[in-house]
Amino acid sequence: MGIIQKDGFRTMIISYIGMVLGYLNKGVFFLLILSTEEIGLINILVAAGMLFAQFANLGSIYTVWRFFPFFRSKSKLNHGFLPLILLIVPCGVVLVSLGAIIFRPQIESLY
Repeated sequence: MGIIQKDGFRTMIISYIGMVLGYLNKGVFFLLILSTEEIGLINILVAAGMLFAQFANLGSIYTVWRFFPFFRSKSKLNHGFLPLILLIVPCGVVLVSLGAIIFRPQIESLY
């Protein structure tokens, strides 16, 4: 078996194990241990956290994917691109956090 086949097989096994563990967690243990309200609360907290994270990064993930190969250079140390991105993300977290605090009553009324 070649290296690529071996890595592909290993990745497939790990993916299936992850799917089984996810099913056991959400499909069996959640239903046995938690009430319907607790499951709903956990799901809404996860969804709100994911939404917060998407807004807080201010699109920096996609910017890095798209533009970092053009700035990559050993002699110029990436032209300051990565420190700029590492500065943008905390600013986004602060902005989204302030927005969440300011608009908290409207957000709570939606949920």
